[in-house]
Amino acid sequence: MSFSLKIEYVALILNCVLLFFYYEKNMHLNFKKKSFLACLGLSILSIVVNIASVVTLGKVSDGLSFFLNGLYYPAIMANASMLAFFLFYLMFEHVPQRKCSKIAYSIIGTFFSIVVVLTVANIWTGCLFTVENGVYSRGGFNAVGYAGVGIELCMLVVCFFRNRRYISASMTRLIKMLPIAVAVLICIQFVDRDIMMNGIISAIANLILFIISQSSKMEQDSVTELKNRTACIADMNSKIRKKEPFQFMTVNMKDFSSVNRKFGHTVGDEFLYQMARYLETTFQEGTIYRVGGVEFVVLLPYVSMEYAAHCCDEVYKRLQGKWLVKEAEYTLRAGICDMICESDEKDAAQLIEQMQYVQGIAKEKKETCILHFDETVRYKMERRRYLIYRIKQAIKEDGFEMFYQPIYSWKDHAFRSMEALLRLRDQDGTLISPGEFIPVAEEVGLIDQIGWIVLDKVCAFMSAHPDLSILNASVNMSMQQFMDRAFSEKVESCLKKYELPPDRIRIEITERMISENPQRTRETLQRLTEKGILFYLDDFGMGYSNFAGVLSLPIETIKLDLTLVHGAFESERKLVVLESLIAMLSKAGYSIVAEGIETEEQANTLRALGADRLQGFYYHRPMPESEILQMFEK
Repeated sequence: MSFSLKIEYVALILNCVLLFFYYEKNMHLNFKKKSFLACLGLSILSIVVNIASVVTLGKVSDGLSFFLNGLYYPAIMANASMLAFFLFYLMFEHVPQRKCSKIAYSIIGTFFSIVVVLTVANIWTGCLFTVENGVYSRGGFNAVGYAGVGIELCMLVVCFFRNRRYISASMTRLIKMLPIAVAVLICIQFVDRDIMMNGIISAIANLILFIISQSSKMEQDSVTELKNRTACIADMNSKIRKKEPFQFMTVNMKDFSSVNRKFGHTVGDEFLYQMARYLETTFQEGTIYRVGGVEFVVLLPYVSMEYAAHCCDEVYKRLQGKWLVKEAEYTLRAGICDMICESDEKDAAQLIEQMQYVQGIAKEKKETCILHFDETVRYKMERRRYLIYRIKQAIKEDGFEMFYQPIYSWKDHAFRSMEALLRLRDQDGTLISPGEFIPVAEEVGLIDQIGWIVLDKVCAFMSAHPDLSILNASVNMSMQQFMDRAFSEKVESCLKKYELPPDRIRIEITERMISENPQRTRETLQRLTEKGILFYLDDFGMGYSNFAGVLSLPIETIKLDLTLVHGAFESERKLVVLESLIAMLSKAGYSIVAEGIETEEQANTLRALGADRLQGFYYHRPMPESEILQMFEK
């Protein structure tokens, strides 16, 4: 009997090429990588033994030929068993029920054992093959290996359909492709028994696995060799579908850009790689991901609240020490956040949204910290989500209200101006604190839109009541509005819309807005001042004022912040400083408004110090439009 080895040589070359491209000198070997390397190694070994047994047939003694052929049977079956084991492992990776996998592994082990036993028995019985006078003859059980492979393929397909909702898309493609390819090759082998097809069958299986592994690298981070965000979301959804409780922990590095600036990006990547290896070593029972530039995720089986806290503490303790990369030493800081994911979660997107809220709180802390997503945090997040909804609803349905706080001119013994203040009501009609909803509006980028709504409402109110004894109303402008290149045009357009004289409106800006872009601020203020629109500098004394910069701007009025006003009553020195400040600003030609006046003593003192106008609860709290109209009617 003669055999054709041409296809076996092709299979050997193909397996060697796959090994060359897959194996890397310093690659981090996990179980999957080790298993695939074992598949390649056993494929190459079985092909080499097969080639040796065929080439030497009739050229060496029958005993040596018998030995080589006898070695080939367990080698090829070990190769087939390893491929089958690896395929089943990939399939059952995310399957909660282990019964099917145990049966599959048992079948694989059983068939391998049968072949080993038959190989040994073949010495006396010739049940697999015989070699006489350099001639190879097949025995009665020669095809037992093909039978085993066929049963394993059937088992693979059955298990796939039983557990397909847990199986990844890449594994699904593999199951659709591999059994058909192997079955076709086995059929070809039976049609032409002289062509050696065993090697090419394993090579094709390895090639398909290689392609799948390369496509799965799309779910792998190249720097740390961890799974990436896509894989993390897929694994989280898998755990949720299985109703498997787990701990979701994130480690978000703080100010990591300073590492890159100090040591360079190559060393920075090494720090990230070290962090990845530390997390993998520490939490071997879990899965580690790099989901962002400097953000790691650890998914752990949920054991108890105590153990979950312990896991966070372990990372916190490690971050207290130094990290050494080559000659670079650094103390890394991070926000460590975690949450326990029970069976009532909807999907990974919901969990990520919740975690991002906790991470936002952690980012505000400069040092390494631990934050848990508990019921208190959940309430705050739900409250924030509700506020966003109410803000958007108010924008859409004109739900914002304007309150006005009169400002008292003691020289005129009357209220001559007022400040417009934005208000938003809850669904039950109670007022939501501006200190609560305005920061949220700024975070989500809605403050600019709200600011123009405010200006429109104030202009409409002032235009509708031209006989009001109030000379003007001041409007607070946000940073986003002021940085808008069309700011001047929008203000002028609003005044024109309501045919409102420009001297009926004042615009309040802050020191922070000035410092953000001094040149642009000066140009904007100059342009609108020439149009008759004047400006207040709000919250003066709250920040670190650049007096030279402020004095160079066309500002009509300076409003002293309440912290400056209240501080003057804490010591004689602070009172003297405030008196000197008011005198200096008044001499420079500014009108002075003192904010936060709450008592008669404060009112009398600020009036004596030279403040032109007084604003605060002592005179009036902010009131809605209807009440401000009633007040001036009386």
